[in-house]
Amino acid sequence: MQVADAFPRSATGVAVPRSGGRWRFLRLAGVLVLLLHLVARIGLALDITTTEGWSYWDCTISQVEPDALRIVHRDGAARIPYEKLPAALQKQYFDPVKVAAYREQIAEVKREADLAAAAKAEEERRQRAIAAAEAEEQREQAEEARQHEEAQQKAAARTAADLRTSALHKKVTTAGTLFVAIGILSLFLYFLPSIIGRHKTNAFAIFVLNFFLGWTLIGWVVALVWACTEDSALDRLARERMNMPPPPPPQPYPRYDAIEGHNGPQLDDRPQLDDRPRYLE
Repeated sequence: MQVADAFPRSATGVAVPRSGGRWRFLRLAGVLVLLLHLVARIGLALDITTTEGWSYWDCTISQVEPDALRIVHRDGAARIPYEKLPAALQKQYFDPVKVAAYREQIAEVKREADLAAAAKAEEERRQRAIAAAEAEEQREQAEEARQHEEAQQKAAARTAADLRTSALHKKVTTAGTLFVAIGILSLFLYFLPSIIGRHKTNAFAIFVLNFFLGWTLIGWVVALVWACTEDSALDRLARERMNMPPPPPPQPYPRYDAIEGHNGPQLDDRPQLDDRPRYLE
């Protein structure tokens, strides 16, 4: 089978594949493209040794940067800076003035970035300091508020304690006064028979009865009745005699003795009838 049979020509003279051999044509085109790619890779493959002694085999330059080359080599990928490239590649791909200018620009950008970062860090530090100062001020205000509240609570507690103490003292004073008043009134009522009968002839007997038997109520009633009972005539007479002032001392009777040379009366030192002791009748 000839090629003319597989690819008949059209009216313009271009060979056109038959419908049955279309896939053969596509396979052949793919093989040709692959062969061309392999040839191109083999022709463009480089072996690069840097100034530091590092070697990269079968290298293909994938990107040219302003100050470096990016390559794909047999073992992977790498980025080689301008100063580490061989002199031939430096002259082929780079201009030293442009590289220096680019690096100066990069350095300037880096300095500006560093300055911006430093300014940002300083601003952040200042903001942190301001926030810390505000937090400290808020903490101090909270502490002062807490201390003020505690002082108010203590003052309120002291006031409440003083009020409770005052109320308790008032209650105790009132209770004590009431107790003393009740005690005095009780004593007055208890010794009422003795008070009523204090001028009677038998006042001491009434007091003894009232003191020892007044708590039995019967003894108190008896003492009260006794104190309220009027004394008899004999008791009144005896009390009157006992209350009478004592009589003046008796005067001795004069005695006349016929003594020579003495004409005046003589006093008799013997006791008279008025000196006899008196008895109640």
